[in-house]
Amino acid sequence: MTLTKNRYQDFIVAVPKNERRTYVIQEEGYAYSVKLPDYISFTGNLAITNSEKGELLIIWPLINGGYEYGMRFQKDGEAYEIYVDDNMQPVNKDDVQTVQLVQKYKSEIDELFERARESGVLNNDGFGSIN
Repeated sequence: MTLTKNRYQDFIVAVPKNERRTYVIQEEGYAYSVKLPDYISFTGNLAITNSEKGELLIIWPLINGGYEYGMRFQKDGEAYEIYVDDNMQPVNKDDVQTVQLVQKYKSEIDELFERARESGVLNNDGFGSIN
């Protein structure tokens, strides 16, 4: 449990707990949130959401270090979920549709990652704390 808490400590200090017992802040149309792992689990996440634009970046801290990234877009009545790497490229480069979606929504992906960096959620060496 301590190892898991250590992975999330900077984030829960920076993001206040609300009445639903989750950690969320709102800034400039974006929501920044931390979901701690449930009991007997190592999986939680950090997310940046813009509901108006239908865009979401989900970041999963891995217990042994590193992170996994997922994007969710709701555009033109369709919903897309894509895993990307540290360089914002699709994890599955063999999936032509996924590669095309990453190219199509590159500016949206860049914006979410930039928001993460500017807020301190994501920095050059991974994560930092939210301002």
